[in-house]
Amino acid sequence: MDIINKAKRMRDIGNEYENLLNELLNFLFKIIPECIALEMEDSLIPIYSTSVLKTKGILAFPYKCKGEIGYIVLTQEGIFFEIPNGESRKIYSF
Repeated sequence: MDIINKAKRMRDIGNEYENLLNELLNFLFKIIPECIALEMEDSLIPIYSTSVLKTKGILAFPYKCKGEIGYIVLTQEGIFFEIPNGESRKIYSF
């Protein structure tokens, strides 16, 4: 694959990633409107390595929910909110 084709593929993957992320963030906003990203950039950069969290998930996002700072964690079972001390609560079931 030459460099131009690689660049085009990267662009296509980036566009697909952006569309998937927008869908995910719109879904989160609908089900947890009381939660907001800590910083605008935080909502655009999910945490892929969730091994440091008690709630073992697929992705996590730094958020603030009802005055508490923590992570929105997406798992196979649902969506959890986990605060830094490891305490978590399920906020949505799949």
